[in-house]
Amino acid sequence: HPEMPRDEVLACLEARSISYKILDEDDKMLALEIEIGEGELVSYLSRRLSMTFFIDEFYYSCEAAKDVIVGNAPKIQIPTGKKFRITAYRTRSRHKHFSLTQTVNELGAAIKGAANLSKPDIDVVLALTNKAFVGRRIYEFIRGDFDARGMDKRPFSVPISLHPRIAMAMVNLSRIGEGQTLLDPFCGTGGILMEAHRAGAKLIGSDIDPRMIEGTARNLRHFKIGATVFQSDIADVPEHVAAPVDAIVTDLPYGRASSTHKQEILALYDKAFATFAKTLKSGGRAVVGMSEEDRIKIGEKYLKLEKVYPVRVHKSLTRYFCVYVKG
Repeated sequence: HPEMPRDEVLACLEARSISYKILDEDDKMLALEIEIGEGELVSYLSRRLSMTFFIDEFYYSCEAAKDVIVGNAPKIQIPTGKKFRITAYRTRSRHKHFSLTQTVNELGAAIKGAANLSKPDIDVVLALTNKAFVGRRIYEFIRGDFDARGMDKRPFSVPISLHPRIAMAMVNLSRIGEGQTLLDPFCGTGGILMEAHRAGAKLIGSDIDPRMIEGTARNLRHFKIGATVFQSDIADVPEHVAAPVDAIVTDLPYGRASSTHKQEILALYDKAFATFAKTLKSGGRAVVGMSEEDRIKIGEKYLKLEKVYPVRVHKSLTRYFCVYVKG
């Protein structure tokens, strides 16, 4: 999705009350000034972000033209005694009108410092979008971390489940903070709860189907994750939750393959959003997945719609991930 990865980053910073200023942004790139140390930032974001590939120290951005890129080389400060290497790439095959290899060679020659292509101390990165972004590589995300909790790795699974990376993005968009309480009242196999554990949240899950509750408990035990899970109709969830929760993150039943226990789907959605409004704290967010666009307005009867992220799953299915806020 063109905006979800960007918004996930900002939501994670807001979840921890980290001040930031947007310096520049373009296709797949976001440059921020952040008031937190590098080590602390990496430690925090490496546990949470699901749609980001790299974290770099930002040197500069400029027009995607060779002379301009090279002309900004003095902004790249290589510490004395350190050696560097330049890695460059284009997004979406842009800027074929000039040689990337020649640009890298000229930029390397303009940087004050010694280059070492095989064992560098510093990786300087040149990324070409509609413009050029130059930085120092700090951290590369291990994408396989999420696959370790995929459906094929769980002792209990059903055919329709969110990918762990999407589940984590939903958790992050809720701006849940460490030690706060997150509720998934349609927990299914527990995928959202498993990812919310990475955020350090207190976890509550419910489902009307006892088989799903048993399966969620098995999955949580398998991954050594603590949570409170219980069987309940969505309308009765507030009776089991002692205090308002900080965030609700859930994937609503589709009405076809998903079990609704013979409840009419639109009535079920209405009942669900009424429960969200009762259970959620003031200012808290509900991040909700659904499969039909016209159902989004049901939630607006009870909560303020902040943003919708349409995500095309395949040719005949688009999922809508909606962020609602309780006023």
